[in-house]
Amino acid sequence: CGHLDDKELVSIEDYAAKIRAAAAARQSKDFLIIARTDARAVAGFDEAIRRANAAVEAGADVIFFEAPQTMEEVSKVPQLIKAPC
Repeated sequence: CGHLDDKELVSIEDYAAKIRAAAAARQSKDFLIIARTDARAVAGFDEAIRRANAAVEAGADVIFFEAPQTMEEVSKVPQLIKAPC
C-alpha cells in the first residue's frame, strides 16, 4: 500500500523488468497493463514520475500514481507521465 510506513522499493530496473514481462506475456490487445508506483512517499515526486515513465517505456498502458501530496502534484501527474493516468 502506498500509505504504509517503512516501505521499500525495488530497483527501477526490477520494476521495469516486471512490466516488460507482463507486456511480453500479453496475448490480447484487449489486455490492459496498469503499472502502479508507490514511490512518491519513499523517493519523492520526481523519482515517482521517472518510475512511471519507465513503466510506460517498458510496455504499461496506464499508470496508477499513488499518493500525490499536493494539488499541484495532482495537476502535474498527467502532464509529466507519457500515458493515461
